Amino acid sequence: MFKNIFIVYLIVLFSFSVLGIAQISEETIKEYENYKSIVDANPEDPWAHFNLAITYAYMGKIEKGLSSLEKVDSLDNSFADKVISKFSELIQEKPEDWRIRFRLAFAYYFAKDKDNALKELQEVATMLPIGAKNAWAYGYMAVMYGEQKKWDKAVEYCRKGLAIEPKAAAIHFALAQALKETGDFLGAAAELFTASRLRAEEMKYERLNGISY
Repeated sequence: MFKNIFIVYLIVLFSFSVLGIAQISEETIKEYENYKSIVDANPEDPWAHFNLAITYAYMGKIEKGLSSLEKVDSLDNSFADKVISKFSELIQEKPEDWRIRFRLAFAYYFAKDKDNALKELQEVATMLPIGAKNAWAYGYMAVMYGEQKKWDKAVEYCRKGLAIEPKAAAIHFALAQALKETGDFLGAAAELFTASRLRAEEMKYERLNGISY
């Protein structure tokens, strides 16, 4: 379910996570700590691994998210359908809950329903208040368009994300990839340089502050 080109692209793309200056919110950190403790207590529960994986995703920690998703797949290879069923009902009750839409979007994608995946991410991207969640939604939309070789759309959505989080190294890197594919090699080089610089600064920030997820 989770092993496809999208994951491969994400490993490369989102190893460049948001710079420390654009810090992960305390709410998201608490969410991560909660799901991590649930996984530790219930290592055979696919829902626990899925929730941790998605939290990693909007923290920009895709390598770790991938490990959790692979665990989900090994525990239940029809899990995407269960996620769609559960969160399709929940979204009717809480239409403004972006975390539900984020999970539903991923489930739709892995069920090969890209149209609904993009629809859910678009909802997240426009939710108020504007913040990191919106930028990440645009970033994942750009990835999906890039996978379809719709590079102009990928560029468009990268720029939308960067308008919100200008220090998001991941999106600068995605933009570099998209610009290269459109033939703008100079622009791609500039974006790649920016992404690399931001990534180096982030690593320094995390090292100096003892941050590890």
